[in-house]
Amino acid sequence: MGEGAATIVAAEDGTASLYITGGSGIIGMGFHSSTAAAALAFVGCARSFVGEFPVSAQFPLPRGARVAFRIVTRTGVHSAEFAEEEFRSDSPITPIYQAGQHLMTRMRLLDEQRLRVGLSPQALHVHVYDDGGLCLLAPGDPEPTWLALNQLQRVLEIAKGHGDRLTISQERGDGRLSPIVRQVVEASALPLATARPPRQVAYFGGTTTLHYAVDIARVDIVEDLARRGANLEARDQRGYSPLILAAFKGRTPALRILLEAGASVKAHDRHGNGVLLFAAQWGGLEAVKLLLGAGADMTVRGQNGYTALTVAKLCKQAEVAQFLGSRGAPE
Repeated sequence: MGEGAATIVAAEDGTASLYITGGSGIIGMGFHSSTAAAALAFVGCARSFVGEFPVSAQFPLPRGARVAFRIVTRTGVHSAEFAEEEFRSDSPITPIYQAGQHLMTRMRLLDEQRLRVGLSPQALHVHVYDDGGLCLLAPGDPEPTWLALNQLQRVLEIAKGHGDRLTISQERGDGRLSPIVRQVVEASALPLATARPPRQVAYFGGTTTLHYAVDIARVDIVEDLARRGANLEARDQRGYSPLILAAFKGRTPALRILLEAGASVKAHDRHGNGVLLFAAQWGGLEAVKLLLGAGADMTVRGQNGYTALTVAKLCKQAEVAQFLGSRGAPE
């Protein structure tokens, strides 16, 4: 930023701080519910990239228009650095950048409030989806923060300590997965009121929370919803199941969780393209191996009669093509 660098720090207990190389910063913002939610979302997103970023022992500050990520784990620090222009809408690394930006926005909004009028209890809103998904909206927040159930529980603990107020809204439907969310909210003992669903959190085109979590690389939410029994075979407007979307987006950690939860490797989109074809095109070698290990059929042909091997060759996925060829896959 200008002549210096800004460092955002987030931890899995919701702690969040911002440090500027010139000496200023915002410390301890994770003790406020809305900022803690954004910190937990940032950490949850980072889990998708631990396997993508190599372990490093050196952590220089980025220079120029560059962004560095350091994911601290018990086995080492996974690091990667990118130019800002690499965070395009279709880039697989964009979600972690956006999650960090969302946290920075929450910290700056809260700091502006502190300087302007002081920090008073906030009016928070929790929206619960019929499929078990949930998000939190705080005053002035341009977009909601998506959370797993255990993260919501932590945020509500923090909210109670600050005397925050809470409203809750819920989608209509069979509500099979939503009661447990209501239980967590009610157990927080925060004052409750009902409210209409905010317009900006409505889904369009048949998308579910599970699809959205795959799309934004929130492996923590994928894991949470799969454990709570979400519909793994739901389809969006393209006919994609969450597993197909994970293969299409190259979200291998989410793909692994969905397979372990029992998602069907026989799923196909409305054009007849199966999961393995999407993995051969975008998912990479590890995704292809996971799908084959789960029983995916290499001989199935999709749109235009292409097999997974044909797709891998057309898309210049050399490792995937070589592996499929070695396994006797047809063209």
